[in-house]
Amino acid sequence: MHRSKNQIKNIGRFSMGCLVMAIILEFHLFGRVESCFVSYFSFLHGHRAFCVNFLIGCACSGGVLILSEYIEYIRIERKLVYEIDTKLRSAYSVLKNIDKKESLIEIREYRDEMLGEYKKPFVLVEYYSPFKGDKRQKEISEK
Repeated sequence: MHRSKNQIKNIGRFSMGCLVMAIILEFHLFGRVESCFVSYFSFLHGHRAFCVNFLIGCACSGGVLILSEYIEYIRIERKLVYEIDTKLRSAYSVLKNIDKKESLIEIREYRDEMLGEYKKPFVLVEYYSPFKGDKRQKEISEK
């Protein structure tokens, strides 16, 4: 999202710069300065309209790009907000169920009820144990 914000800002600056340059060239706003500028860039002498149209095209393309990037930014933001809200709702429902419990024993019973078979320490040992022949198998699996 930070990248999208930076792209929107940078392309906005570029578009505004192109638009300002097009306005300056089209309306001859800087008469004396413009004559010096045109003397260094002789291309502008006969092709001023082409340069103005090119700059306007860049400014408008930048505007379309800003609009599409902003729409994508809003989409990603809404998606993230939805995911965060979903996770918070699920966490809230779990905490709400735990808050109803009055003692640590009730919380443990609730945990055991929610975990089902996985609360047993020997579930994995029944299927696979690297200590199968060891006499201390029960002690090791409890640890």
